[in-house]
Formats: sequence, structure tokens, C-alpha cells
Amino acid sequence: MSLRLAIAQMDVSEVNVAEFCRNHQISRDRFYTIRRRYGAEGEAGVAPRSRAPHTVANRTSAVVEDLIVTLRKRLDDDGLDAGAETIKWHLDDAGVEAPTVSTIWRILTRRGIGS
Repeated sequence: MSLRLAIAQMDVSEVNVAEFCRNHQISRDRFYTIRRRYGAEGEAGVAPRSRAPHTVANRTSAVVEDLIVTLRKRLDDDGLDAGAETIKWHLDDAGVEAPTVSTIWRILTRRGIGS
């Protein structure tokens, strides 16, 4: 953090930026990104940021998860088999793009109704 803050607060007219970057093993793009973020956000701009994706590309939608839970409860209330394979069959039969059996099982477990 101290190197980032030093980069953000240094006077570039007094420093050879290319040499500084070589000595500290950072790119000039990174150097100027830190300075730009510091100018826009202050000290919060020099803090390391998460590199995790903002969304999970293959996540099952909440609508489908709710449909799985509803179907599970309905099948269970009717006294029918309410396992993940049966739920997948019913979803496929209804024309819903169903996740895999293992994903259905994980959804039911996460929601506290898996067995």
C-alpha cells in the first residue's frame, strides 16, 4: 500500500517515471492508473481492488431456483418422488431449460430442503 500511496503523491516532474517503474517492477500503465484513481477517489483509489468477476456466468437464475423449490414442495405434498432427477424430468417436460441433476440437488441442499 505504501508504494501505491507514494506513486499517487509523488511529483512526476522530479522523477524519471520509466526508471522508477523498472526499479519497482511495475508497468507505466499501472503507475498512471494508480495516479488517476488517486486523483478521482483519494486514498480509497489506491487500495487494491478485487479481481473476482462481478457475476457468475453459469449461475442458475433465481426464477429457476424458485421453480425447483416450488416443484419439490408440490411433489412432496402429493406424496410423489421429489428427488432431483424427478424434478429435472418435470422441468424438461414443462419446456423449462433445467440445470443438471447435481445442480438441482445443490440448490435444494442450499435452500435447506435437500435430503
